[in-house]
Amino acid sequence: MNEVARQLHTTTRMLVHHFGTKENLINECQKLLEPRLHKDLSSAPPQKNWKALVCQAWHSSLQSSNKDDRRLSLISTLQNPRKTSRLHENEQVIGSLRELLPSRMKKFAEDVFIYALGLDLYVLGGGNPDRALLNLKSYLKRLENKTA
Repeated sequence: MNEVARQLHTTTRMLVHHFGTKENLINECQKLLEPRLHKDLSSAPPQKNWKALVCQAWHSSLQSSNKDDRRLSLISTLQNPRKTSRLHENEQVIGSLRELLPSRMKKFAEDVFIYALGLDLYVLGGGNPDRALLNLKSYLKRLENKTA
């Protein structure tokens, strides 16, 4: 929590006062971030170019969230992906992906979600977001070809 406090220009004591524990801080950050991606995916009109829509939702989510908040969310998801508070939100995003993907590809919604988490990790580690977006486009194209 010391590093988070330093980057937020506050004190660890202040974070503990407001959130109690590191886990509570992470959970609160996740509650704020995950619905953004779900909203982007679920409010999108149906389109033939589903790959562009998935890429747009991921890129929009990446740009609209605070890097530190996104890092906390990703760390929590990776540490315990089946944690009750995370499981519901992750399943919502995966459900939105299922609605978006063509019928022959719906079974790959969780794979797409996990791949996007990997790209988040790449970008948060200092990787180029544009390169990550190209990677996502390439992955979706390969997945589409694989299921054709």
